[in-house]
Amino acid sequence: ITYVVDAIFSKENIEKIISLAEGADILYCEATFLEEDIERAKERYHLTARQAGELARRAGVKRLEIFHFSPRYKYMEGRLYKEAMDEFNKS
Repeated sequence: ITYVVDAIFSKENIEKIISLAEGADILYCEATFLEEDIERAKERYHLTARQAGELARRAGVKRLEIFHFSPRYKYMEGRLYKEAMDEFNKS
């Protein structure tokens, strides 16, 4: 089990997160913002849902669970899940 929260999508963090999560059964990863709000994610040192999906895919985890959503997406959590899972399930 791997847990990632409050991380910016930087080259250094990408490498660390992938190394930490490599082959994990479950990755619990923040997905605070949608990709359309990537600039806000950078400013706030958080990941987008798409970035969470990419990290999970590249680390080869078996299952991705996202959490830590911005309140701006209240009642829109489905969009965050879709964005993350679409990226995670890419071949």
